[in-house]
Amino acid sequence: MHDAEDTQVLAESITRTVQLSLGATRSFVSASLGFSSAEGVTTTVSCSSPALKAGQVWKARARGSSYTYKVKKLQAYKPRVGPTKWRTVSTSAALKAYNPYASDISCGL
Repeated sequence: MHDAEDTQVLAESITRTVQLSLGATRSFVSASLGFSSAEGVTTTVSCSSPALKAGQVWKARARGSSYTYKVKKLQAYKPRVGPTKWRTVSTSAALKAYNPYASDISCGL
């Protein structure tokens, strides 16, 4: 066992992932989900570890939000009477996005 507490400090760029389909753009999907379309977040995280046994590693990790969504492709059409309406032409399979937080961390083994 280590007697002293160690501090784990990491400065890194974490990738923000956004899956796309049916012609949707990264900026459109990101805005719809409520976060920036930038590809990465640079963060510095640190935390102190408790005494560890030989071979154990204490890690600091940035946290974030995961999203699952579908993209719908719509087509406008004009009925004989009334305003223009929209119909779904196709729907994507389930897609995923991950938005890391720049200042929220999780520490553990």
